[in-house]
Amino acid sequence: MLYQLEELGFCAKGEAKDFVADGRIELGGALPINTHGGQLGEAYLHGLNGIAEGVRLVRGSSVNQVPELEHVVVTAGTGVPTSGLILGVDAKPECCGAPGAPPPPGAARYTRRSPRPGGRRGT
Repeated sequence: MLYQLEELGFCAKGEAKDFVADGRIELGGALPINTHGGQLGEAYLHGLNGIAEGVRLVRGSSVNQVPELEHVVVTAGTGVPTSGLILGVDAKPECCGAPGAPPPPGAARYTRRSPRPGGRRGT
């Protein structure tokens, strides 16, 4: 975990031990991590539990919810991150709350793709 903090740029190389001092990474700290207990709190599924907790955090349903959360970084592996995922809270503009209202300019649109013949989804 200390290496990951350094490799992801939260602190400089060799400074992770000082970065985590004084509860900075605990729940209620400046950068709470492993809110689901890490690998000590759940089965070792190489990141899947971290993804599930990240989703709970952005939905606001985590047992150890971080207040005013905007983004979650999920990594798997030891030493350097072997995989990574950034999740964000969907801050819906007021215009999009009304049924049938158009999205603001530049807003991402997600649509479900139709299956191709033969059962495979198109790309």
